[in-house]
Amino acid sequence: MTVVSLFLALTGICMPAQAAESLAMHRWKHRVLVVVAPSSQDRDLRAQRRIFQEAREGMAERNLVLVEAAGDDPSARAIRREAAVDGTRFQVLLIGKDGNIAAASATPLTARGLFGKIDAMPMRRDEMRRRP
Repeated sequence: MTVVSLFLALTGICMPAQAAESLAMHRWKHRVLVVVAPSSQDRDLRAQRRIFQEAREGMAERNLVLVEAAGDDPSARAIRREAAVDGTRFQVLLIGKDGNIAAASATPLTARGLFGKIDAMPMRRDEMRRRP
């Protein structure tokens, strides 16, 4: 079975696949972590899910949305097309609030590594300075 799901770390709610059809809807609102895999049973995809399930609080703090594009259903293809990646291998893309790809990896990202990349971004540093 193929899976395309959008998890909003801010709420911990799983949104329907239709909501994940456009990455552009997150521009200037959220950072987006796009996780691409050939199938929903991909070993690296399952590992990435576990890592970020444990890091939900840090994801919310950084306005990070997780989008999965696994398998070959129309929603997964649309996400991969918009992100300009194929679905033949595992990939993780970090897309900044400006819509640009800030990081890419062919292996699962650790929460610490991802948060380090995000926290080094100029927009995130500004957010941290303005936080009460």
